[in-house]
Amino acid sequence: MDLARDTVRGMILRGEITAGSRLTLTEVAHRIGTSVTPVREALRDLAATGLIDIDAHKGARVHAATTGELTEIYALRQMLEVRAMVEVAALEEEDRVVACILAGKLATQMEDEPDVAGWATLNLDFHARLAEPLRTPWPLLYCLVESLRNRSMLPVATALRAEPALMHQANCDHRDLVAAIRCGDTDRAARVATEHLGRTLEVLLRSFSG
Repeated sequence: MDLARDTVRGMILRGEITAGSRLTLTEVAHRIGTSVTPVREALRDLAATGLIDIDAHKGARVHAATTGELTEIYALRQMLEVRAMVEVAALEEEDRVVACILAGKLATQMEDEPDVAGWATLNLDFHARLAEPLRTPWPLLYCLVESLRNRSMLPVATALRAEPALMHQANCDHRDLVAAIRCGDTDRAARVATEHLGRTLEVLLRSFSG
């Protein structure tokens, strides 16, 4: 099931299956070379993260975001995720350092990852790792930010395909964010996170209007 899920997710993130496309179990199974059972489970998993919409009567389709939805998602992320990064930066040094070491390893992988789908998956893991220390002191904030990040995965991949230079800038932002959190600089963490999210939204809105 994991292989089927990762394969379908990669095809969606690369744009090989476009937003709004209908997904039938038999067609997807044939395309990726598997049976329908793992595909059925894969689509359910992807629906839980917002990549797929499943309707009991209309079947499954790749989620097609609207400009209004994107604006709302990123407005919420700029409120909640920025607050989350500030709270992480304010934690005890030991908690910050552990999160930053692991996130830093992911940042290094991202700098060597040219594939949009691979980069977007690592990006999700990177931000999740930085937020990990909030699971106990801020569990609701952690869950809300995680949900918004999941719903941002396809938009992020779309932005990277529209403007590939965004990947390099995002990699630089990630290094800056890790550095700010590692040294406990809450103001810098807030600024970097805000600019990082805002830049992605600008690219997305340009690609929608173009």
